[in-house]
Amino acid sequence: MSAVALAWQQFRFERRMFWRNPSALFFNFSLPLIFLVLIASIFSLSKKDLGEFVAGIAGLAVMTKTELLLVLLGGIFVIEALSVALQVISFQATRKRIFLMAPIHHHFELRAWSETKIILRFWIVAAICCAIGFTIYRQSIK
Repeated sequence: MSAVALAWQQFRFERRMFWRNPSALFFNFSLPLIFLVLIASIFSLSKKDLGEFVAGIAGLAVMTKTELLLVLLGGIFVIEALSVALQVISFQATRKRIFLMAPIHHHFELRAWSETKIILRFWIVAAICCAIGFTIYRQSIK
């Protein structure tokens, strides 16, 4: 089912629910529809279109003034990107490498870590980053 079809189905459901409680339209319509379209677009679009999704998430963070939380919540992706940037800058400046290979997960592979071990450690780091980000967000809205 395409993203448009899913959005239309959500719209029809919300239109029926409107007559039961008209005040709930504001809270129940836009947010699920936004997430439905975003998630459907992730799984149905090509990698070329995924860049538009990332730009949309970044734009949403700018509009809600949560740019630093976005960096924290995407901790693993930031670490991966920074490892590549540090490797390039270090090699251009000193002709020495910081990591055996960039991005950093390849460095761990060359250090004889199994893929399962790398993935589990990255999951743990991602969970910690998300927990910290969620805690900071909850403290900021109180």
